[in-house]
Amino acid sequence: MDYGTQVSMKHFGKSLQCHLAKPDCAFYGITPLASSLTVIFQFFIPGTRQTDKSISLHCRLPVLDPGSG
Repeated sequence: MDYGTQVSMKHFGKSLQCHLAKPDCAFYGITPLASSLTVIFQFFIPGTRQTDKSISLHCRLPVLDPGSG
């Protein structure tokens, strides 16, 4: 059984173009109906491993129909 999820890398790239910072960590999840993939990028306070809660980047990418690729 294939559990892969397909998203448009072009769409993902465009989502990140406006953000020049480099994230320290990322988390992802698929919505309950598998209609989109959400990626959350987080940043640490410089010199620490503590999350800087004042900044994060969320990208919601539509999941592609496997037959459309």
